Amino acid sequence: MSFLFALQLNNVTDHPEMIEQVCRNNELIVAVIDCVADDMSVAQPAISMLTKLGGHPVGLNVLFNAFNLPALKESMTKGDVIRFRIYEVRVKL
Repeated sequence: MSFLFALQLNNVTDHPEMIEQVCRNNELIVAVIDCVADDMSVAQPAISMLTKLGGHPVGLNVLFNAFNLPALKESMTKGDVIRFRIYEVRVKL
């Protein structure tokens, strides 16, 4: 289920007009951030989606806003592998 969720959201962010709609839902972005800590088959589409989201000015602001930044920080405390996945997103931005 998580794999399909991450994969579908990754496909949605291929369309610039959809990025703004995704940006309006902080809970959705937190759910994607949580997917980064999942199995690699789920984490890879989530990383890709976050990277695409951060590639747009609106998405970059939303990704690092006061609501989502704590979720990123919390994910980084779950282990070294997860921390490096979050770093991967940051480097790609």
